[in-house]
Amino acid sequence: MRGIDHEGQPRPRLWDQFLALDVWRQAPFTRTMLRRLKALVSPFVPQAVRDVRTQLMQARFARLSREAAFSEVYSKNLWGGDQGEFCSGTGSGPEFSQPYVDRIRQWLADEGTRSVVDVGCGDFRVGAQLVSPALDYTGVDIVGALVRRNQERFGAENIRFVQLDVAEQRPPQADVALVRQVLQHLSNVEIARVLENCAHYPHLVVTEHVFTGADAKYNVDKPHGPFNRATSKSGVFLDQPPFSLPCEVLLEVDHGPDQVLRTVVIAQHGARR
Repeated sequence: MRGIDHEGQPRPRLWDQFLALDVWRQAPFTRTMLRRLKALVSPFVPQAVRDVRTQLMQARFARLSREAAFSEVYSKNLWGGDQGEFCSGTGSGPEFSQPYVDRIRQWLADEGTRSVVDVGCGDFRVGAQLVSPALDYTGVDIVGALVRRNQERFGAENIRFVQLDVAEQRPPQADVALVRQVLQHLSNVEIARVLENCAHYPHLVVTEHVFTGADAKYNVDKPHGPFNRATSKSGVFLDQPPFSLPCEVLLEVDHGPDQVLRTVVIAQHGARR
């Protein structure tokens, strides 16, 4: 199994061979050195080769269940982090998450929000910055080991974590559902199921990594897995077909040339409780 880098591209074969070396586990500093080496080598891998590798990896993940696919993403650190740690990727780092945290904190306060469900809570680096004694927080994720780690480490009277596949199961009731960089890893059919299972929330706040260039393509379909649509000059645009939902843009954070992390709010005034 070849890994992928933080931009959703497959790692070169030699990179995976390095990862298998015992010295990798014995000398943590080696990880930084090898990342720098990868950064030097990756630009020389032809785009056609990258595309073929991406297609092969996507096909493999498509054959796995969603739970198995994302459990593998975390267990093999395909989104980064050190061996044995849970890491939800660079999007959860301060460069991209701090503007989101600042904006969402203010928005939640303005709305008088008392409870949130964080759909796809991941490693909780972002959610941890939103919680307060006055806010009831439920983190939901499909990866059981991750949920158990979060509950053991961060669970409190007003903070809990639940394992759910939101494409199949309805998450708990709350004033607001936060869905941050989750839909981008699902197929269009799976996205539609998530939206249906979240129809009981008065507000959905959705963040997606999208391509915004002049040649952007809306909602290009893909199987579930670690990749997003930005490398295909696309993204999840919920205001466009096949979803066509009314969306208000709350925030955009630059994420490279012609790419942003876009946060929108969807008011579901007829929410079914």
